[in-house]
Amino acid sequence: MGHTLILTSQVRVEVATNPYAARGGPKVKQAGGNAIKHYANFILEFEERYSSDLIFKNPTATRLDEKGEPIGHYCKVKFRKSVNEKTGSTARYPIKYGEKNGKSVWRAREILDMLYLFNLITKKGAWISVSEELIKEVSDKKF
Repeated sequence: MGHTLILTSQVRVEVATNPYAARGGPKVKQAGGNAIKHYANFILEFEERYSSDLIFKNPTATRLDEKGEPIGHYCKVKFRKSVNEKTGSTARYPIKYGEKNGKSVWRAREILDMLYLFNLITKKGAWISVSEELIKEVSDKKF
């Protein structure tokens, strides 16, 4: 009918995968209780954050105390069609600490990450090298 409903909840409820099975069978933990199971077209599952998701000011340092305070972290979201789907896509984007008014999504870092994934830049230590292909395309478009 063209309406959007967003269900959010940090409460995790155990939902039996088969309500007619004997107790003790397989259960899944689902955010939002039973409502999300019946009303959602897509489920956005925010994954837990681990120490490997932190972004430090000096990421090439070998010791944790040399890296300094974290300046951000990567947020991971899994998109699913149903509670039992195992093939959902995962999106990963950087969040920068200390930003306000909706500016915490770290766009510049996300662009650099995408350039790196598409082999348009290479990183060695503190140096970033741009591919000749990208330089040519940008100069051809007078960007």
